[in-house]
Amino acid sequence: MPGNSQRRGRRKKPKQGPVKGSGGKRRNGLAGKGRTLPAEERPWHKAYSGTEPVP
Repeated sequence: MPGNSQRRGRRKKPKQGPVKGSGGKRRNGLAGKGRTLPAEERPWHKAYSGTEPVP
């Protein structure tokens, strides 16, 4: 139909909230987590000696 391209009554839903079924982890997974500790500062790493204070 001519002149009927405005799609009146269409509902625009805002894209907010977690992705369905993800538990909200998708968006948080893209956020920065801070710097990566060197091997000498990681308590679970083989190169860690134990004399440094744990961050």
